[in-house]
Amino acid sequence: MNYKDIINDIKNRNIKNTYLFYGKEYYLIENVIKEIKLTLNDGMIDFNLDIIDGRETTLDQLISSLETLPFMDDRKIIILKDFELLKGKKKNFSDEDEKYFTEYIDNIPQTTTLVFVVYGDIDKRKSLVKKISKNGIVFNCDKLSDMDLFKWVKKRFDKNNVIIDNAQIMYFINSEGYLDKNSEKTLSDLENEINKISSFVGKENKV
Repeated sequence: MNYKDIINDIKNRNIKNTYLFYGKEYYLIENVIKEIKLTLNDGMIDFNLDIIDGRETTLDQLISSLETLPFMDDRKIIILKDFELLKGKKKNFSDEDEKYFTEYIDNIPQTTTLVFVVYGDIDKRKSLVKKISKNGIVFNCDKLSDMDLFKWVKKRFDKNNVIIDNAQIMYFINSEGYLDKNSEKTLSDLENEINKISSFVGKENKV
């Protein structure tokens, strides 16, 4: 399943019990989190959305959050950021805790969606990663490919109501160096540059 399919499923309320989004492209991670949040009743979001620091939480705290039923909504969402067990580190979890939690993934309440978010790499050898994949979706939010990047850039200029032809889009992409092998540029960096250009050119004008 690709990124677009995942977003479309979430928008259509076809939501899994578990997700793991990881990688260097924070823009894509934050976008999918935003879409997941939008599935909740806005008036009850404070009761049905938990954002947990995975570097500090304990097993008891995590299970307690997972077992709490949603309040006046169909679903509760837990966003677990930088969970230590996915990065090969153990500060708050023993081996027994890790084994218990990995097995618990099979029994997450149907009214709960657990979203693991790791800003960077994960340890793919972990049993927990394999368990999440079996029960839900594991997706690497890596850099966009050539064609996807082209479409993304064009869409951003269109959103700003600025006219730009295909040759200028290619020139912009090459100039920014996003696709270079060792480039640290992200979509957020590109969006900032697109907004600067759009502001300079003005709405309904051509780049």
